[in-house]
Amino acid sequence: MSRPFPNPRPADLRAARAPQLAGAAVAAAVLIFAVPAAASIADLQARADAGEARAQMSLGLAFYRGDEAPADMQRAVTWFRKAAAQNYAPAEAMLASLYAEGAGVPFDSKQSINWLRRAAVHGLSQAQVALGQAHDEGKDVRQDPREAAHWFQAAAAQGDAEGQRLLGEAYLQGRGVAPDAGKALELLRAAADKGDAGAEDDLGRLYEEGAALPSNLVEARKWFVLAASHCKTWRVCDAAARNGLRVKAKMSVIEIEAADKVVQAWSAKPGRPAG
Repeated sequence: MSRPFPNPRPADLRAARAPQLAGAAVAAAVLIFAVPAAASIADLQARADAGEARAQMSLGLAFYRGDEAPADMQRAVTWFRKAAAQNYAPAEAMLASLYAEGAGVPFDSKQSINWLRRAAVHGLSQAQVALGQAHDEGKDVRQDPREAAHWFQAAAAQGDAEGQRLLGEAYLQGRGVAPDAGKALELLRAAADKGDAGAEDDLGRLYEEGAALPSNLVEARKWFVLAASHCKTWRVCDAAARNGLRVKAKMSVIEIEAADKVVQAWSAKPGRPAG
C-alpha cells in the first residue's frame, strides 16, 4: 500500500510547521489566562494570597508582562511556582517555557520537559501537543513516535485542532500508529473545520494528488485557499499560496470559478472560522 503522501514532508518542514516549545506554552498561557480587565492587582493579590491557583497564575502574568503591574520576572516566577505547586497545568506550562528560554530562571531543557510533561499529564492540550512534538522530533527527549501519537491522541480527544491534525498525519504516515486513511481523514476534517491551516493544506494535497481521496482539483483549490486565509506563520502562508497557484494552473476557468463558489459556501456556514 502506497503512502497517502507520495513525497513525505522532510523533518525540517515538520519542525518548521510546529511552533517552538517555549513560544507555544507561553502563548497558550497568556491567551487563556490573560488578567481580566475588571480585576485589580490588589484583588488578584488578595485571591492569590488566599491560595487561588488561577489568581496566582494571573498575578504572575501581570508581573511577567509588565502592563497591569511593574515588570518583575522574579515575582512572576514565584507566583507561577505557587500555582504549579497546586498542579495548575497552565502555570506548569509557563514554567516549561521559561526554562526553555532561560527567562527568569536558568536555561534547563530537562526542567522544561519535566514541567511540560506535568502540564500534559494534568490535561492542558497545548502541552500535550508540544510534548508529542518533542517526542516526534526527538527534541530534548528520546524520539518515540508511539509516545508522540499518545499525546496527540490526548489533545485530539479534547477537541484540540492541532492535536487532531498531528494525529491525522500520524495515521496517514503510519507513524507511531497503524496506517488508517479513514481515521486520518476524519481527524484532518475535524481540524480543518476549526480553521487549522495545516490540516487544510493536508486536505488540499490529498485531493490534488488523489492520495487517500479521489483526485479533485476544485476541492484541492478550496482547501489551499482556506489554508492561505487561516495561516498564522509566513512559512505556512507561503506554502499554501504556492500550492494554490500550482493547482490553479492545472484548472480550467470553469473549475476555478467553481472552487471560488465552494470556498464562499464553506465560509458562509455558521461557526466557520473567519479568514
